[in-house]
Amino acid sequence: MITIKDIAAQAGVSIGTVDRVLHGRGRVARETEERIRRIVIETGFRPNLHARQLSTALTHTFAVLLPQGDQDGGYWELAGPGLERAAAELSPFHVSIREYRFDRYRPESFEEAANRLLEDPPDGLVLAPVLPASAGTLLERLPPDTRYVFIDTDLSHAAPLSFIGQDPGRSGRLAAKLMRLLVREPSRVLAVRAVPEDSHIAGRISGFLSGFPAGAGPEVLVEERLEEPAACGRFMDRLLERFGLDTAGSGSADSGSTDGSRAVRNELGLFIANASCHRVAEYLEERFPEGAPVKVIGYDLTPGNRRALVRGTIEFILSQRPELQAYEALTALYRTRALGMMPPERIAMPIDILTKENVEHYR
Repeated sequence: MITIKDIAAQAGVSIGTVDRVLHGRGRVARETEERIRRIVIETGFRPNLHARQLSTALTHTFAVLLPQGDQDGGYWELAGPGLERAAAELSPFHVSIREYRFDRYRPESFEEAANRLLEDPPDGLVLAPVLPASAGTLLERLPPDTRYVFIDTDLSHAAPLSFIGQDPGRSGRLAAKLMRLLVREPSRVLAVRAVPEDSHIAGRISGFLSGFPAGAGPEVLVEERLEEPAACGRFMDRLLERFGLDTAGSGSADSGSTDGSRAVRNELGLFIANASCHRVAEYLEERFPEGAPVKVIGYDLTPGNRRALVRGTIEFILSQRPELQAYEALTALYRTRALGMMPPERIAMPIDILTKENVEHYR
């Protein structure tokens, strides 16, 4: 590997002279500068930017502002390993990370966390803008030179350094494709929004609806308290009664079947557009211990969703890798702030399809 010392030896100058040319510091004779740059091009030399950052001993402080870890079925807790990994890798480069959490169901909680964050403004911010109005107010209050990265959810009126997350429309269309393999009749498929409206969830549901014939698509139901067992129970009671599945075994077998096999046309399909699908699964396991005539597709490998997936109560989980989102966001801030390396405007996360057959290979 070519080093600055090698460049200096070939050019017949000191290491300090090479350093001044590479970093534009100080005056160097034109002929000497041209000779050094020619050698750099011919050898393919690349400066070690991380070593340069270490030598400057500058400290960079990044803040992370996310919903409470136990919300949305425990989804936000999944970002933790990514934050920890980034903190461990960046700590030798004088990076300090401060984490703030808020209750996504209480805008005043977001404001309280934002006020604490702004008491000592960070050099960069990782934000999940699931409360668009509150997030917009915070961005207006940030110092003008503060870089910020969005994860999970994007805001059309903002200008983040980068957005890191899934394409919600494609994700929703994939869920529709999977659901149509499970339930034949679109009229027996429903999409459930279980959190306050945000652009990411809306994009998933819109994509899901687009995967069905025009005019015959699924109905969208709203139950923002689906994460609460009692509210989920009431919601599911009403739903099963409406579709004639309110007693164990109802609709689970075709009246014309001689072998008792389940009739596809009698089953109900539920697309839960966030990580709360484990509550529906828990309800179904209690109500239909021999197997429910309801097919469930949801999001994210939270502990509850993993258990339901293994037991077969949830058919498919779509994962958006929140730990990778958090990791990529912090490293993007570091590369931009310390090394001058701009990230892509959008970093798309893969859409992983998890089933009970492959979930053991995912952490």
